[in-house]
Amino acid sequence: MGTYKSSYWSFQREWRYVMSILPYKVLGDLSQSVDRWNEMFIKMINGELMPPCNYYDLQLDPEAVKGMVVTPSPRMSAGNMVLLNTLLESQGLAGNLKQSELDGML
Repeated sequence: MGTYKSSYWSFQREWRYVMSILPYKVLGDLSQSVDRWNEMFIKMINGELMPPCNYYDLQLDPEAVKGMVVTPSPRMSAGNMVLLNTLLESQGLAGNLKQSELDGML
């Protein structure tokens, strides 16, 4: 979970999560774990090692999804805003879009 955030953004009252999936055996001798992870990561970036999956399906509680609020970047393009609106509408979440308080300031 991302825990460090500038207090300037506290009005957003949001949570950000980072999910790391470790499909390879990188644990073991903890003194070498970071080195193994770095080596695998570099090999994936260089195309020497294929990632084990292209995506990960995360199951979310439908009630939690209904209650989420989507606040797009104030710098989001008009085209991407149309795509976002279409996606939210297709999922029955059209009313969950909130304009950024920084819209027009950046």
